Amino acid sequence: MHYFTLEFSANRTSKELGLNYKTVQKKYMLFSEKIAEHSRKNFKKLSGELEIDETYFGGKRKGKRGRGTFNKVVVFGILERNGRVYTKVAPNVKAETLVQVIRDKTDKGPVYYTDCFKSYESLKQYGKHNKINH
Repeated sequence: MHYFTLEFSANRTSKELGLNYKTVQKKYMLFSEKIAEHSRKNFKKLSGELEIDETYFGGKRKGKRGRGTFNKVVVFGILERNGRVYTKVAPNVKAETLVQVIRDKTDKGPVYYTDCFKSYESLKQYGKHNKINH
């Protein structure tokens, strides 16, 4: 656990301690799962000024049509200014999907900062909504 908290890789830890790599890797995965479980159980909703955006991860864009998001993973994030961050892999960027996450993870009445993406149009119902045109 000491090496895990120092952010040593499982490979490096196994070499340092003379242990089997698979054994160390299993323990590292267990530690990560327990941390994630604890975070989910003790999640406090985000509040105040919140910046919201989505991004796409994946290979190089192929072709010149659309937003170039085919076969890419959508990652949605909420940043509490001077505070915490919540991220989630989203199945899509539809308004229903994103607004549901926002409602579940934020307190009522915050100030939202988003780009002009159409999926964020209904946020004014849940708090002050400032659009940044970039």
